[in-house]
Amino acid sequence: MHRIVFASIVLFALGTGSLHAAELTSLPPLPTASGFVAGRPATQADVDAGNAVFVIGDGAVSTGSPLAIDVPQYALFVDEGVKTVVVVVQAERGVDGSRIGARKVDGSTLVGALEEFELLGTQPDAKRIAPN
Repeated sequence: MHRIVFASIVLFALGTGSLHAAELTSLPPLPTASGFVAGRPATQADVDAGNAVFVIGDGAVSTGSPLAIDVPQYALFVDEGVKTVVVVVQAERGVDGSRIGARKVDGSTLVGALEEFELLGTQPDAKRIAPN
């Protein structure tokens, strides 16, 4: 049986450790050489190196498959109507559905279902982020 192994996840309550869309004045630059995993499933080594947030599989073998979206890219994580600015650092599909690993502006990480994110693309345009 496969399960999703979430490793090295730091979850903060909304309002703590996160920057909400209404508070944002500019977007941070996207990572260019490291800090993300694109085009392949993440491994435990990726998580250990800080390039991924989770591994889909049994912990020893990654069984996820990459989603066909741009990684990294800007997004809003939406939880109970509250939008938090994030950078998508991995996107994978497993037997339990599609998951996104993301990094908040403060560096903390989160994992959510694809449906919980509004993908914004790769251009740093803070005007595209609507307040709550």
